[in-house]
Amino acid sequence: MDEESFPVSFRRKIPWYIWTIWKNRNQVLYTNTQNSLLIQIKQAEEEARVWNELNVSQQNMELGNGLVNEDKRWDSPTEGTAKCNIHANWRNARLHSGGFFFICDHRGNVLHHARGAFTFSPNRLTTELRCLE
Repeated sequence: MDEESFPVSFRRKIPWYIWTIWKNRNQVLYTNTQNSLLIQIKQAEEEARVWNELNVSQQNMELGNGLVNEDKRWDSPTEGTAKCNIHANWRNARLHSGGFFFICDHRGNVLHHARGAFTFSPNRLTTELRCLE
């Protein structure tokens, strides 16, 4: 049986069913109580629905930054010149962010590279601007 035989909506619920089974196991072992199976299934499906809605909307926001049709291929500079590429990495406001750059010639040979960690940044734009400093 291949994964395509199950609908995507069902496949997205499987981790939540497993998590609910695990929570129920702990509830039985440590508190000697147990919720009904129907309540557990409804809770798992609701948690899966909420998580997937939030996850999909976050992915759509990231794609909405103008990167949908961007060509991801590296283009070399013209002969006799060098090209500087930069990249920023930001996850959330609580974690460190970072950036790096490298300079290449027209053959793709790296002439110089560097990376750095930044203190906490409130958003992705701040991290990207720090890369330009």
